[in-house]
Amino acid sequence: MPAQSSQHALRPTHPRSTPLSTVLAQTGASSISADHADIQVTGIEQRSNAVRPGDLFAGLPGARSHGARFARDAVERGAVAVLTDQVGAELAGELGVPVLVRAEPRSVLGEL
Repeated sequence: MPAQSSQHALRPTHPRSTPLSTVLAQTGASSISADHADIQVTGIEQRSNAVRPGDLFAGLPGARSHGARFARDAVERGAVAVLTDQVGAELAGELGVPVLVRAEPRSVLGEL
């Protein structure tokens, strides 16, 4: 059996989906989007270059840069929504997917 790459070692082969509305409720975030009723989330990723279709991209503030600067790349790779803070939402701009805004979004990643 071939070894999985370290980049995807913790990712399930057949992920279970969760409605974005459930993610929204669990995070206590507000949504910048009118319609997200049918969106299903199958994973969460903080690195835009590792996003898979169906992922929620977490664009978090960092020491040198804000992860939301890479939100457009994450959406192009298949992210169905973005979780970030207010500054990140402003940096990301219009993405065509729901943006979940929460103060200190890193604090809810473990639960998600």
